[in-house]
Amino acid sequence: MPKLKEINIFHFKGIQKMEYHPKQINLLIGKNNTGKTTLLSAINCLFSRDISPDSFESPEYEININSKIARISSGDHDITIYRDIVDIDSKVKNEIIQEVNKKIKKIFSKELDDNKTDDLCNSIFNNFRFLTLIKNHKHVEVFPYSKNYKKNRIQNLESLKKYFPDVDRRGLIHLLFEFSSIEFNLSSSTQKNPKKIKVVSIYHENKLDFSFHENSDNILKVEGIIKENNIIKNFERLTEDGVLLNEGEKKIKYLPYAYYGDGFKSLLTIITKLIEAKNGILLIEEIENHLHPGYITILGDILFKLSNEYKVQVFMTTHSFDLIKEVLLCGKNNKMGEKFLISKFVLDDGKISRYDYSLEQALKISDNFALDLRGV
Repeated sequence: MPKLKEINIFHFKGIQKMEYHPKQINLLIGKNNTGKTTLLSAINCLFSRDISPDSFESPEYEININSKIARISSGDHDITIYRDIVDIDSKVKNEIIQEVNKKIKKIFSKELDDNKTDDLCNSIFNNFRFLTLIKNHKHVEVFPYSKNYKKNRIQNLESLKKYFPDVDRRGLIHLLFEFSSIEFNLSSSTQKNPKKIKVVSIYHENKLDFSFHENSDNILKVEGIIKENNIIKNFERLTEDGVLLNEGEKKIKYLPYAYYGDGFKSLLTIITKLIEAKNGILLIEEIENHLHPGYITILGDILFKLSNEYKVQVFMTTHSFDLIKEVLLCGKNNKMGEKFLISKFVLDDGKISRYDYSLEQALKISDNFALDLRGV
């Protein structure tokens, strides 16, 4: 049973409005800048503990350029994002402003006399905007950013240096780090926290970052998958740091993971994250990156088998027709028709649209996907 049955997105990044009903295995295709990764970000933002913006210097781009407010919701889960505190029109606005003032005073109190902190707070509110995220009507995170787009945050703090003349640039950077985000719960909220949903993500920056150090139990599971699919020739077993190969005559050779190429590391990352996401959601950006077509063939079977075994709902983007063909074939062979959805994203006249296809429909028009990937 999919953990995420429906998600509604309004004015989040490039998506103006979208209602999405995913299945267990979801493949997102389309040209660049059509909203595929934005959908992954929306899911991650809604369910993950980390709801920080992609850019701390320009966090306002979390919200569609034509709006001051963005919202993502699914069942009992909800997150509302405001471009600035002044855009909040609810009764919690004053409480949020008070909490932000408290945090500012706490951060800068070591450097200031008490009689200067109020003046500093006023100056900060005059120089900064505050992207504000309210999650499930209770948890608040605030991210300060410069009102003047020509100045970054450290430059704005330097312009306030009159309040703490004895603090050098290193000290300013330390203050800026503390000032990067402000987090608290609304005391006025009686909202109960919704049931947690685990989200595991694989983006470009962590595609090769698999590790067995935190969960060595996964080694045996991954070993079984490697042997079953004959991924490594003469494979004996895995360790936390490398691979043991059987060279015959009781000779065992050790090769550290660093010895292997990015394709093997990427495949191991996907396998370990599938296991880690048990009973949750796995998000994968451009799943084919680093993978040889031979690995893509292996990955298709592994993906469907492990998602069923560990009850993982998978969302993945791709620009690879080889991967699309393999996933469609594996879906057909594994009789996943009711559990599979392929969605094509299109940007037309500045608006993102999405077209959903069942497995049966996608198999009939798969050649059209190849034309779209080639930009035709």
